[in-house]
Amino acid sequence: MTARLLRPHGAMIAALALAACATAGPPSAPGVVATAGHDKSVTAFGEDDVACRQAAAAAASESAPAGATPQQRYDARYASCMGAKGNRVQQALRAYPLVATVVPPMVGMGGGGHR
Repeated sequence: MTARLLRPHGAMIAALALAACATAGPPSAPGVVATAGHDKSVTAFGEDDVACRQAAAAAASESAPAGATPQQRYDARYASCMGAKGNRVQQALRAYPLVATVVPPMVGMGGGGHR
């Protein structure tokens, strides 16, 4: 009977272990926004973008320093490269859900409100 109880748990542990080994594919785009530097043509900016994306893809495939994700390595190399070529780089805005917190009025704490 004990062996029957352990089988579902063993299957679950194996599935979790396989899921932990799965990795996402390499980043396909930077998570930062780059714009052309002062007096830079669209053609020159496009050439910089292509070169920096290639450098960033190579950086994303390198071994991770201190737990950096491939996307973090990609973004860091892309931003560094584009900035070095005279372009402006800013972090992309990430959407986070807004959480509202409702605080009930304090009742019975002496005073009972404004005077």
